[in-house]
Formats: sequence, C-alpha cells, structure tokens
Amino acid sequence: MAATLSVLLLVFMLKSSTCTPVGQLPVEGRLDQLEIGAEVQYERTNDLEQRLSVLEKFVVGMLSSNNSSQTGNSALSKEEIGNLLENLSEQVDTNYSMPILPGIGALRQFGAPKVAFHSYISANRAFSPNEVVIFDQVMNNDGVGYTAADGLFDAPTTGTYVFTWTITAAKFGHPVTTQLMVNGEMRGVLTSESDYTTTGATGTGSHPATAVVVTHVNMGEHVFLRVSYPQGGTSSFQSNSLDRSTFSGWLL
Repeated sequence: MAATLSVLLLVFMLKSSTCTPVGQLPVEGRLDQLEIGAEVQYERTNDLEQRLSVLEKFVVGMLSSNNSSQTGNSALSKEEIGNLLENLSEQVDTNYSMPILPGIGALRQFGAPKVAFHSYISANRAFSPNEVVIFDQVMNNDGVGYTAADGLFDAPTTGTYVFTWTITAAKFGHPVTTQLMVNGEMRGVLTSESDYTTTGATGTGSHPATAVVVTHVNMGEHVFLRVSYPQGGTSSFQSNSLDRSTFSGWLL
C-alpha cells in the first residue's frame, strides 16, 4: 500500500515538474493531473482507514483483556496483539500536502478566450449627431475585437462584458452626451460638461466624465459609442496629452 502511494506521488511530481506553466497546459493535461491527485488522496484515505481499523481492534483487544479477568472471556492473544502493533509501525507523513493543482479558475481561464481592449482619440475632434465615435489609437486589443477604422467592437465570444469610457468635452463648447450601443440598443449613457460661456472668456477648466456598464453581449454583436443629439449641432471632444477621451472593455 505504501509502495503504491509512493509510486503515485512520484508520477505526480514528475508530471508536475514540466516547464510548461499551468495556465498553458492543454485541458487533457490538467485533467490528468487532477486525476492523479485524486488517486493519491484515495490511497492516503484508504491507508488511514485501515490504520483506524487496526486501532479499533487494538482497543477492543485491550478492553477484552480487562474484562477477561472479571468475566472469564478470552482476550486477544499475544500473537494477535503483536500483528496489530506491527501494522502500526509505519508512521503517517503528517507533513504531506498536495501539490498545487490547476483549479476551476485556471481551467476556465484556459477554456475561455482572453478579450480586452483599450483605445483613445488621438486629437481634439468634433462629431455630428448620431455619429459613431471612433477611437483611432489602440493600446491593447486581446481577442482582436475592436477595430480602430470604424470604432466597432465585435464580441468574439458570448459573455458578460465590462465597458467603460471617459469623455472630456472641449473648452468653450457644449455638453457632450454619448451612448453605449449594442446592436442598436442603448445600454448606457454619459454626459460630459464643458466650461461653456457665451463669450468664451471664462472657460478655463476640463471636466472629464466616466461611465461603467456591465452587460451581456452575444458573439458577433457590435458594441460602439455614438453621439447623442447635442445642443449646438456638433459635439467637440477634447483628447490630448492632458485629457484623454478613451473607450475600453473586457470579458469577465
């Protein structure tokens, strides 16, 4: 029994010593590791159960020995007691701990594609009513879902997504309202105020605003930002080294 347990542990350690990170192992390899770990635990549990059985018999024997002097019942023989003690001679490794196995989170991370993007507008720009806001600079695009040419994010997989965008309205302009659209359905809205005055003499500050939306998106659906009808006919976005207008999203 002890030999079987040692062999299983050796096999497990050899398979776990691969240079390939756990997050990059094939699903079959991970399941193989989990299966070996389960077998090791089974062997240890079986070993401990047998030891417990031996202890129970030993205690029964001691009680029988004590009772025999009073009732005349026969106790366990010395040979039987010796055999029980011999079975207990091998110590249990109480310091043993299972090696770290890939959990459900790691399997899910392996099975689901990594999807995340971050983009921004490279310069100040004005947009017309209902126009799609194009964030032409892409900093990150895991899953290749976002397209800078048209400003659309095409969901590469179905799931729950987080989308966030920050818009800074240009100074001396009108408030800017943007809508998060998923296949023509509005899922979120944001208004960014500006330092608007009739003369343009007192507007000095920037007032970026940020929205966050958690929503379900089906594979292939288009996600984008569009400008709501503005008060002044066009919406002026400020985006420079001091105030970035950005659009980001990722799969939960």
